[in-house]
Amino acid sequence: MLSISPVVLLAVVSLGVGLVVLLTWAVGWSTEARLETAEGVRAAWRLEHPEDTIEDDVLIGVDGRSALVGLGEGGVGLVFVLGDRFVVRRLTPGTLRGVAATQQGIRLRFLGFGRPEVLVRTGQSPETAHWRARLGPGSRAA
Repeated sequence: MLSISPVVLLAVVSLGVGLVVLLTWAVGWSTEARLETAEGVRAAWRLEHPEDTIEDDVLIGVDGRSALVGLGEGGVGLVFVLGDRFVVRRLTPGTLRGVAATQQGIRLRFLGFGRPEVLVRTGQSPETAHWRARLGPGSRAA
């Protein structure tokens, strides 16, 4: 029976994992998605909720990692980047624990533990106050 030293086995496995990571990076499969235009945000939303009416009101974070989108009947949606994909969420009173305007932007805290918070980096944009008001009475300045 062939016996392989644990040290050699560990080296071979480590090298194999390292090569897979390097190949993934080199091919570009680890490239993070970005939200760059209002139309791109709307398209990401329509993939999950094609039935929704989307308003012209879209706020994209300066880092391209998150955006707020105005929905029909005063609703608000959130689109954010998770790796090379987009995640969309309707922001309803039952999903948010809190909304705070910080110097970096709007911090949304969720009741669920899957994604406890998202920061829409708006900086000191004048639109921050508009969106904070639109997100409801639970919002505050921090």
